[in-house]
Amino acid sequence: MRDTSESFQRKLAQFVEAAGASLDRARSAREGFSPVFKDTSGFESAPIRLPPSQTPISDNALNAIVTFEVSGEQAYNRLYQRPLWPGGQSGVTIGIGYDLGYASEDEFQADWNGALDQAALDRLKTVLGKAGGPSLNDAAMKALAQSVQDVATPFAAANSVFRERSIPLYVALTEHSLQNTSALGQNSLGALVSLVYNRGASFGRPDDRYAEMRSIAQHMQEQAFARIPDDLRAMKRLWPDAPGLQKRRDLEADLFAMDL
Repeated sequence: MRDTSESFQRKLAQFVEAAGASLDRARSAREGFSPVFKDTSGFESAPIRLPPSQTPISDNALNAIVTFEVSGEQAYNRLYQRPLWPGGQSGVTIGIGYDLGYASEDEFQADWNGALDQAALDRLKTVLGKAGGPSLNDAAMKALAQSVQDVATPFAAANSVFRERSIPLYVALTEHSLQNTSALGQNSLGALVSLVYNRGASFGRPDDRYAEMRSIAQHMQEQAFARIPDDLRAMKRLWPDAPGLQKRRDLEADLFAMDL
């Protein structure tokens, strides 16, 4: 039996109650963005290169992504108002999963103008374009995050940028990367946007780690939509010790199935 909006929201609430420290582990597992968006200098950018999409996703999906990223307003105010480095290939992150490591100065200014004052924006610009990986080790990334701890991002500002700026870009990236998205309902599309928000548009990467991503792309091409929830659940194999991330995949599968 498919979830209703009410039952899905109950599952999100249960996720928050059970997540605890596993939420941070899920945040640290973000995998960056597709190499297709690398510019000529090799800088890997967020999907701001695409025009923002006007296609809506459901409130269920919007609430789910906020929950997956920061649990909710109370947890955000307690834990996430200050810049942090989630780990892995992420850059210093503010707001609701806004990764400064993958934004240019012009993009960042356009996204946050009016949400934060110019003095705060200028401070945060000092960490733009810097992300964990081969060039910057963990200690360097932690130091970068520490260097801008004087900047706080209120939840209202974070939520506004998330809904009005970030989500239309991730919807555009999802639509650009997969065929037949126009045939999906708002819950199903939103589930895929949540996936891309976490794993990037890695639907064409060749190694075994992305086997389920490639399968989703194939099933979207074939319009075999009923098979995609199983693809989402199957990729839980990648995080055997990260229950929060496993539960995120389960909830994305449930969300996708609501429109089938």
